Amino acid sequence: MKKLFLFVLTVLMLSSAGYAQSEILLDEPFSTTWGTFTLDEQKYPNCSYTSMWYIDANYGYAKVTANKGGQSMGASDCKLISPVLDTKGYMQVVLRFDHTTYAGNSTSDVDYCLVKVSKDGSNWTKINIPIWPNKRWNFVTCEIDLSAYASNTMQFMFEYISTDSYAGTWEVKNVVVEALTSPENYCPYEALEGLTSSDLRTALHEATVQHTKLSYDQIRGDRAKVDVRSNGKIWDIYSAYSYNLSDYCSGIDVVEGECYNREHILPKSWWGGSTSEPMYTDLHHVYSVDAMANDKRSAWIYDEVKTASWSNNLGSQLGTSTNWSGETAFEPVDEYKGDIARIYFYMLTCYMDKDFTQGGKGYRYFTYSNGESNFKQSALTLMLKWHREDPVSEKEIARNTKVLSLQGNENPFVLQPSLVEYIWGTMKGKPYDCDGEVLPPDKGTVDGAITCQEAREKALALAKGSQSTEEYVVVGYVTSLNGGYSTQYKSQSFWVADTPNGGNVFYAFQCYYNVPVVMGDKVSLSGKLLNYNGTPEMKWGQTNVLIPASETAVEQVEEHDWKDGQMDIYSVTGQRMSVTRDALPQGIYVLRSEAKVGKIVVR
Repeated sequence: MKKLFLFVLTVLMLSSAGYAQSEILLDEPFSTTWGTFTLDEQKYPNCSYTSMWYIDANYGYAKVTANKGGQSMGASDCKLISPVLDTKGYMQVVLRFDHTTYAGNSTSDVDYCLVKVSKDGSNWTKINIPIWPNKRWNFVTCEIDLSAYASNTMQFMFEYISTDSYAGTWEVKNVVVEALTSPENYCPYEALEGLTSSDLRTALHEATVQHTKLSYDQIRGDRAKVDVRSNGKIWDIYSAYSYNLSDYCSGIDVVEGECYNREHILPKSWWGGSTSEPMYTDLHHVYSVDAMANDKRSAWIYDEVKTASWSNNLGSQLGTSTNWSGETAFEPVDEYKGDIARIYFYMLTCYMDKDFTQGGKGYRYFTYSNGESNFKQSALTLMLKWHREDPVSEKEIARNTKVLSLQGNENPFVLQPSLVEYIWGTMKGKPYDCDGEVLPPDKGTVDGAITCQEAREKALALAKGSQSTEEYVVVGYVTSLNGGYSTQYKSQSFWVADTPNGGNVFYAFQCYYNVPVVMGDKVSLSGKLLNYNGTPEMKWGQTNVLIPASETAVEQVEEHDWKDGQMDIYSVTGQRMSVTRDALPQGIYVLRSEAKVGKIVVR
């Protein structure tokens, strides 16, 4: 298997560099001709130039000016317009060009030298130019994401405006439009097809971990590059404030909206706070955020907040955790919950050999054993929920591409979201098929039954320790297996009632008597809904987990003096068994009932 991983790593590194599936839609250097561009020049009265835009063949660039000898030669509105570009079927369209000005700064020319874009050639939208030269005739490279304007066709223009009193000089060259093929048209991880779960995760680990480690000083500038909007302002996922690149601050004694700083989406305290670890400067999880929101988040866990003690103008909030009793949690707005989930999937893959339980609240989210980190079930359930409810956005795709260009790796769960399901979700245990259909966690109501999510919502609405007055039938799909049988009903599809230890389970279940099940099988559960919500002990319910157990599993539970008739017992197949201990087959059994865990050894 090691040779396979190395082969896969090589393939991924080669295909990921700049995305092998990218296409150049336009490449115009303006060295000697206009190429496919056209001119639309409107000279106003007293403008004495015959042509405003012209090719400076001596230097190889397009140049425009209405200034001669330091004097403005009149008002004009002169446009250099691109050809119509076919952008249908692309997931991202990026415009790049080099430019410079006589003034050498943005304050003089920002209102006179413009880039505009149009979907139909009639209605034009101004796009702010993010980078201007810091001195006269110093060419700088601009990159503008035009994905939001790329539907079926699009055009863009360089528009130059002069007045009777002001006329700058603008030079443009090396105009390139690059597009990335959409996921429907290619399979970026075809080399991984056939791998399942842990092998798939290991292959992605080897493909992502070998990247350039940036310094903390580097990411101050690079972070701005990956978090900057097309209008040149910083993109903050915690608030709706707009920041200039220069608005960076330390975050001490600030007010909301004053400035921004750096946020580790996975707090550095969770891995012990070491600044030498590569996670410290990994741009996939280092974001630019409002300084006050960053301070409020601190190193608290992400969760859905039950009662908020603070919220900001975007709706991010801090308060009591819904899924972790007694914890404080930070909840981002719905628009960015999927972003955060996919960052966590990336971190648990790229750095799967790192221990994220060394400090803070990391132990709440992760486990670390045998040199490998994994999600705890409650954290995994939340991250899967956020991933599914907030799909990958154009903003994520654009940021992923920028990080790839800076540190040489990508977040595979942004490029191919279905990988999440094959490693942790509904397709866990199935061979990876990049074009295959992915099972949903719930397929909705069937024959009058309620879905697992509906059952959970009903259960959460109940009072502490109470139970519903009616029986429900809940339908769902098998998402985890144990020894060939579906015994793990504490999976994301069947979490319908809170329990004291933070888990969730639907009690009084029945399914597939003596018949092995496979991943994706439909199962049904019946019984009454129950909500514990922190109740210290079980008030109602039946035994929910039965095995014959391994010695290892038995060592992790306490022995109790179980009395006959105290519980209902089911076998690993789901078959109801005798409550008389002597009638049980020989073996070791782990029993859970009345909020207790114990073992019985039958000889």
